[in-house]
Amino acid sequence: MSATHTSHTVTLEPDAEQPKNPERYEAAIKHVEDKGGVIEDRFKFGFSFSLPNDNVSVASTIMEHPDFKTIESSDGTYKTQ
Repeated sequence: MSATHTSHTVTLEPDAEQPKNPERYEAAIKHVEDKGGVIEDRFKFGFSFSLPNDNVSVASTIMEHPDFKTIESSDGTYKTQ
């Protein structure tokens, strides 16, 4: 049985957006990748990534990044920092 994945869309804090601060933008992406997330798409003001559904503890850790302004999951949940 293959694992299903949940997608998340991250909006970054203004000081971490790609046009303003490429280093912080890339650090936010690396944070997700280091935790096992797969980057699906990149935007000027954020990005989307996926994680296996059963990896709740990793998702919680990823969500606590200080540069994440909002996070919206494909299942409809929405979090603001």
